Amino acid sequence: MNPIIPLITLSTLLACLTDSAQETQPARGGGLAEQSKQFDRKGDGKLSAEEFSVAQFKQMDKDGDGFVTLEEIRAFYAGGRQSSPAQNPAALQAGGVPMKTVLDLPYAKIEGVEPNLTSLDIYAPPNATNAPILVWVHGGGWARGDKAQVASLPAAFVREGYVVAAVNYRLVPAVKFDAQAQDVAAAIAWLRKHAQEYGAAPDKIFLMGHSAGAHLVALVGTDESYLKAHGLSLSALRGVVPLDTEAYDLSGFAARFGGKLPELYAAPFTQDPATWAKASPATHVAKDKRIPPMIVAYSGGQKPHGNPSRKTDAEEFVAKLKAAGVTAEVVAAPEKTHMQIALEFGTPNDQVAAQVFAFLKTVLGVGAAQPGLTGFTPDDVRMGDAQAAYIDPEFLQTEGLVVFLDSRAEIWMGALDPVTGLFRNASGSDHRVDTGISKWSRYSNGPEWGLDAKGPALFYVRDNPQGTGQLWRAEPPWDKPRLTQLTHDTDIHNWICEPSVNPALASTRVIVYRGKPRAAGNADAWLDEDNPGQLKPFTDRMIVARWAYHTKLITFSYRARPGQTEPSQVTLVDTDSGKSRVITGNEGNKIDPWLWQAPEFGGELLLCANVDSRALAIYRDVKRDGSPWQRIATLALPAAAPHQTLKSVEPVNGGRGAFGKSYFTIQAGDDKDKDTSIWLFGFSPDGRHLIRRLDDGALTNKPARRLDPESYIGEHELFVYYNLVGDGPSQLHRCRTAITKKMP
Repeated sequence: MNPIIPLITLSTLLACLTDSAQETQPARGGGLAEQSKQFDRKGDGKLSAEEFSVAQFKQMDKDGDGFVTLEEIRAFYAGGRQSSPAQNPAALQAGGVPMKTVLDLPYAKIEGVEPNLTSLDIYAPPNATNAPILVWVHGGGWARGDKAQVASLPAAFVREGYVVAAVNYRLVPAVKFDAQAQDVAAAIAWLRKHAQEYGAAPDKIFLMGHSAGAHLVALVGTDESYLKAHGLSLSALRGVVPLDTEAYDLSGFAARFGGKLPELYAAPFTQDPATWAKASPATHVAKDKRIPPMIVAYSGGQKPHGNPSRKTDAEEFVAKLKAAGVTAEVVAAPEKTHMQIALEFGTPNDQVAAQVFAFLKTVLGVGAAQPGLTGFTPDDVRMGDAQAAYIDPEFLQTEGLVVFLDSRAEIWMGALDPVTGLFRNASGSDHRVDTGISKWSRYSNGPEWGLDAKGPALFYVRDNPQGTGQLWRAEPPWDKPRLTQLTHDTDIHNWICEPSVNPALASTRVIVYRGKPRAAGNADAWLDEDNPGQLKPFTDRMIVARWAYHTKLITFSYRARPGQTEPSQVTLVDTDSGKSRVITGNEGNKIDPWLWQAPEFGGELLLCANVDSRALAIYRDVKRDGSPWQRIATLALPAAAPHQTLKSVEPVNGGRGAFGKSYFTIQAGDDKDKDTSIWLFGFSPDGRHLIRRLDDGALTNKPARRLDPESYIGEHELFVYYNLVGDGPSQLHRCRTAITKKMP
């Protein structure tokens, strides 16, 4: 006997129990009895072990007479898998394809919900590494069904090198469609975290479903809200494969029935047109949302070539996707019934599977060709209120807080979720700290975090009545912050402030850039917040300077001037002794120098600098004799990268690294360019550096001004943020990096 037949047979009968009601044509019903006839060769209304060769035959044969009736199959399914999960027959014999199976893994725990409904099954190649994942979502009219309904699908995908994850979800009438979509998104989030445990790649997830499952995968693949709840964007999906549903546009579907949904559809979607719109994947299709590629298949319905509206539904949905710039195709299978299109997927001569696999290979091939993205897919999410501005955000690692300016120059503070890296509340505007920030600071730099033995504080510049910016400090509690003016000049302006981050100091030291707008003689000085009147200049012209974390050291370098013949070098200032010295001496103009504590060298202070706006150079004080530090590494963008200018180079986490390694955020492209990009550089002493583009422009090729990257280390992952300007209010975006605790 063909080894695939038992799998198809059991799944066919299960599907008849769960999916026959999906067809909405007037003449429907009798699906189970009709399907069983093709296996009942003797025509006696019962199936022998020879006719119905499945591993669970004895379990189904409750009366032990050597035959299985349809009533016994119904009892086995209804009383077995749902309440006490049984082994999936596909795990026992999968069309001759060797695979590892792990059943009933919980992807979520919801109080009062049967654990099996929030679990998934894994089917994986025995030696899988970095394999793509196919997430399978079963059908069943949103009210029935189980992840065991896989037929030969695991064998087909495992044969192609995929890891298959078949997921369960909560069912109607206990929940509506939105809870089911939430479950699918939760399963995706779980798989991203655990993919490597099963030999899979977390950035190669494809979503596929049949019937009600087809609706759910199309919805999760177009309505970004479901994945966003888990800190993910639609780009977390590499592709979506809906197999045969009529629920792409529920309003149009209802029009076929006099403006009301049939009972099967009213249960998950109600009779409310507003709910139909929210539940319809077609509603959410729009340009520039990074909707993943889709290949949409349709059948003939209850009978071959029996329901031409399925063709219309699929083609109209794909046309809308294409109009929004989404890669999309239609697979026509009108010769198959609604059940056959899933049950026969991957069996010999199945053209639906052949077209789907060809499409998925094309998608994977496109993704692998992008510079700086090998093995990584950007996951870039806009944060906060779409109507609000988020200007110059700064992150406080120790407290999980972010501070930013709005369009009225008011300072706001919000808390971050350490798991997702997103705001804990929708807007991120938890507390308003102060108002009236100096316009000069808005053009250059907003509020900055300082840290000392007393805890964190904010430092910023606010105009006095004479219109000159003065240094202010804000301290917790943040719902009623304590505000203190530190400088009291009448005609001297204080520009960008740069506070120290040193929990060993009793008070914070702050760098201020002092002078008069558009005047000569401006310079840098630092002050102690407890003695703000005692300013200590350390440069002879204004330039960006940086504190080194947990030290009293400052680094700076002068920008090259026209006609300058010698390269700009980095100066190190000891604010305790007042002494300074140049610590670099090689070629190239250095800007944006930072000292950081390199985990690779036991926390030793290393120096990074942007050289000629083209490369990130790493320096080490090898000789320790006062001579210039030696360059030990150079990191640069790939030759194929669209932007070659480096800007806003900064070590993550204030100069402490992340998860035991050194990383740097990079803006590629100048602030004035119409198109820039956001990158992450990772330093490795052996020269195997990481170069990774993080923003969604790598996928969309859409020009945008992405500026000023910042970082925050969450509970499990390093996150990078940036401002997108020029498209309405200044936006705040969060990018995942795939830099996690589990990385080797």
